[in-house]
Amino acid sequence: MDSGDVVAAYIYVAAGRERQTQTRRVSPAEGLAAAKVIARALTDAIERGSTS
Repeated sequence: MDSGDVVAAYIYVAAGRERQTQTRRVSPAEGLAAAKVIARALTDAIERGSTS
């Protein structure tokens, strides 16, 4: 969710490698890494918007 409570992304995870392959989902660690990238991008966008 972004600062306006709007969903920014859905990240689907699965614990087992076989399940990840079957469902095309990422591992919990990969999901966390992706969430961090998304959060940083949202923060950067807010900062750029407030300094314009």
